[in-house]
Amino acid sequence: MHGGAEHWGKMRTKMKEVAGKLKGVGKHIDFNKVRTNQTPVDASGNKVSNLRPDVQFFDNEGNLRIIEVQVRQSDKSFDEKMKSLRAIFMANGWKGTFNGKPFP
Repeated sequence: MHGGAEHWGKMRTKMKEVAGKLKGVGKHIDFNKVRTNQTPVDASGNKVSNLRPDVQFFDNEGNLRIIEVQVRQSDKSFDEKMKSLRAIFMANGWKGTFNGKPFP
């Protein structure tokens, strides 16, 4: 179930994985600014969409990192969310990652 214990567990696991990879290349995360299941905001805190990615944060170089996990979500639903997030990235001129892969 989206939002259930299995979903939160996958989110935490993926977040630890991403944090470890960033640390390995000299980047860091301000864990006080990590947002979970909230609408995306720009670096100034302004809302830019009604979507609610599982996890989002800016690294210390200003790159937006998005983490989305699937528990029982359909591939179509997941792909649609990714397309919408790509449009938000492009509209705001952001660079970053989606599930650890360069985005957009």
